[in-house]
Amino acid sequence: MTTITKLQADLFSTGINTLTQQEISEGFLEAGTLVKDACKIGDNMRFLASTDGGSCWCHERANADEFATAAPNASFRTINY
Repeated sequence: MTTITKLQADLFSTGINTLTQQEISEGFLEAGTLVKDACKIGDNMRFLASTDGGSCWCHERANADEFATAAPNASFRTINY
């Protein structure tokens, strides 16, 4: 089951095209943005974010420590490589 959490602080992140893995945008997600399906890979966190209340979800990447600060209650998986 997916748990949806709201960011409690602004978070700098990079939008990712999942087909090409290219960065398509970067900037701040504001506090209150919905996040789900977080996955920690090394020093990065990959997750889905919605700024419109959950109608549209975008793939994002952010620093794992910054994500943990902005979304302290978010659940996530860890992938070790």
